[in-house]
Amino acid sequence: MPSTGEEFTHLIDSLSTNLTSFFREMGHFDFLLDSYLPALLLKKRKLRSSRIRAWSAGCSTGEEAYSLAITLLHATGDGTGWDIRLLATDISTHVLQIAKKGRYEKSRVEAVPAALKSRYLLPGRLGDKAVCQVAPAVRNVVRFAYLNLMEPWPFSGPFDFIFCRNVMIYFDKPTQQRLVNRFWDYLESGGLLFTGHSESLTGVNHEFRYVQPTIYAKANRQDEVKP
Repeated sequence: MPSTGEEFTHLIDSLSTNLTSFFREMGHFDFLLDSYLPALLLKKRKLRSSRIRAWSAGCSTGEEAYSLAITLLHATGDGTGWDIRLLATDISTHVLQIAKKGRYEKSRVEAVPAALKSRYLLPGRLGDKAVCQVAPAVRNVVRFAYLNLMEPWPFSGPFDFIFCRNVMIYFDKPTQQRLVNRFWDYLESGGLLFTGHSESLTGVNHEFRYVQPTIYAKANRQDEVKP
């Protein structure tokens, strides 16, 4: 085992696959836009609250976090009148450095719908390569930070939804159970947990209500989000 924190970080950087892209597993973003966010925004208005909080746990090079930020801005009319913050964390300092720059080759943004791409991604060049730069309006709602999910979490939440996709596959069932139940504690009532399509909570004891594959709600029956 590595003997220092720095050596451990280098080990994580070398082992992580960091396979990601903008709007990966598009069904999750469709669910947010079509089902969850309209109901959430209505609920917030009734409560006279403008606060929206989300977490991308295991954000890799940032595409997921920026996709979520774009989705939130699009759903709220560019965030006008809303207090939107998205926390994006990862254990790899290498991928966080890439994420913070918010600059991607054009091939990496092909999945972004054209209307959103023209609005939230700015064309540019890096040497002889055509790139897209995430617009300031998107970057301003995202905060990237180092976090080992197995260590104490230096924030209190609560979050309206959490994305933790293709992270738990690296953990055994007891560790998955501890992590899932910690997510429960950090979610608002009615909040959602999104997992990866290669992951399942089968065999994990938890209190989440099943919404649809890879989507789980912290909800009483009257609060439950319908697919």
